Amino acid sequence: MKLTERILFFLGILALLLLCVHFYFKPPVTIEKIKTEVVHDTITYEVEKVIFKPVASIVDTFYVDSIIYTTDTTKCLETLKNTLYELHAERSYNDTLKNDSIAFVSVFSKVKQNKLTYQKLTYRNNAPTVINTFVDKRNELYYGGGISSTGMVNLGLMYKTKKDVIYGVSYSPTHNTFMGRVYFKIGR
Repeated sequence: MKLTERILFFLGILALLLLCVHFYFKPPVTIEKIKTEVVHDTITYEVEKVIFKPVASIVDTFYVDSIIYTTDTTKCLETLKNTLYELHAERSYNDTLKNDSIAFVSVFSKVKQNKLTYQKLTYRNNAPTVINTFVDKRNELYYGGGISSTGMVNLGLMYKTKKDVIYGVSYSPTHNTFMGRVYFKIGR
């Protein structure tokens, strides 16, 4: 065999071996990682000043047939004491108006002598806010080869950058030449 035939035979075996290795092992896969950060933004509003508007009330009139007099002063004093205690006692109420994944709203109220003396409104925003979403791209390296119809054999490497620019270098042992290539992405 001549030297050229041996080189072509060797390169054909090498190309066949590269194709077998390429299909036996899976080709390099681009993995794009998407990282999403979720931040819960909490805004609390407090309302300190409450303005009360008087509302007209309806007074019912009634007639008493008989008046009951108590002669027991201890019982009368005890009833008076309990009534005054209930009148001057300060009661606190806490009511949750809304509590879900979007918002939390509650009202804290104080009542004394049957009047609202203090009220505080608390609001907290629970809706998640997406701040950063980005794609993590990596540089990639490819290898390969080919044979043309004229018998030209090519072996080469290609390097793809994060900005989708591809640089290629190839060598043709049959013609003893090197080639360099650059590819740019068109559109999306």
